Amino acid sequence: MNGIIYKTTMLFFFFFILFVIAIFFLAKENSHRSYYKGSVTDHFNGENFYNLKKNDAKTNDKVVLNYLKNKLLGRSADWPNKIEVNQIHPSKILDVNDEVIFLINHATTLIKTSNYNILTDPIWSDYASPVKFLGPIRRAAAGIKFEDLPEIDVVLISHNHYDHLDSYTIKMLIKNHDPVFIVGLGVGGTLLQIGVKKEKIIELDWWENFHHKGKVAPKDNVLEISFVPAQHFSSRFFDDKNTTLWGGFTIKSSNRTIYFAGDTGYDSEQFLQIREKIGKIDVSLLPIGAYKPDSFRYVHMNPDEAVKASIILGSSSNIPIHYGTFILSFENYDDPINDLYLSLKNNNLPKDRFTVLKNGEYSTK
Repeated sequence: MNGIIYKTTMLFFFFFILFVIAIFFLAKENSHRSYYKGSVTDHFNGENFYNLKKNDAKTNDKVVLNYLKNKLLGRSADWPNKIEVNQIHPSKILDVNDEVIFLINHATTLIKTSNYNILTDPIWSDYASPVKFLGPIRRAAAGIKFEDLPEIDVVLISHNHYDHLDSYTIKMLIKNHDPVFIVGLGVGGTLLQIGVKKEKIIELDWWENFHHKGKVAPKDNVLEISFVPAQHFSSRFFDDKNTTLWGGFTIKSSNRTIYFAGDTGYDSEQFLQIREKIGKIDVSLLPIGAYKPDSFRYVHMNPDEAVKASIILGSSSNIPIHYGTFILSFENYDDPINDLYLSLKNNNLPKDRFTVLKNGEYSTK
């Protein structure tokens, strides 16, 4: 009997090791990673990028290890089995509104400003992963079907993590829209591997900007898109950590200035610099998910920190993003919005300071 148990156990481990090896090479084959090479700066040492808060490499490792430890211990978050999403066709809304922001899912938004259509961190895949049958699975549908998108002029990608840079979605965008992609230093190499044409890629360092002239907009109506610091990290596999740059974006049109934070932890100095260098922020898109356990808060804001960021930025209109689609951490499904409203109350701020949107809903503020 003991011999049978031993053989069964060994067989199980044999196939498990084979499975792990297969996943390793499958992930490596599809990871589309790149490595930036350039001059040393105050946030790049010649090989790796750094946050404004220095000496964070070990902190990033701790975030990942803490996540894996919690997973191995069986910790999980309480989410509904089915999340209802009312998918909408945006054309009628776009026709009657010059300024509108749709929450599509996660950090994917559709922004119309001054006749430009802009997508942020687009993902329509079912998994936020290099392996399309493992990893964080979609729990809520995208609020707009991909085929219902208007013509997209610009795509902003904040960094190269799989829930923000999705190769499947990028391939569809190339095929159907051929937009300009604006990314941080080094991320262009990943886009080239996926199939984006070199002339369609704009790489920016922090505080650099790009002036985009659209086809539809008047000649004097030029978008100024700036890449701004975020407190985060980058990687698509085990050997490329922090070899490409992460950040947020400000979008300045003739009508207003919009700030898309991407993924970021809370750093008051960072937000103060954005306010001082960019000027008045009209609308801020701020992440409020993936903040439990507390070690995650080095790279992700919790809702209270998002409220504090909005105060520093001075944006009276704010839209929460990065929640409610993929389970990336250990807060429950309702926690981000409940904690957001609690923070607004504790800071004596009105509820409508943040416009809470479900996938497919929009704001014209």
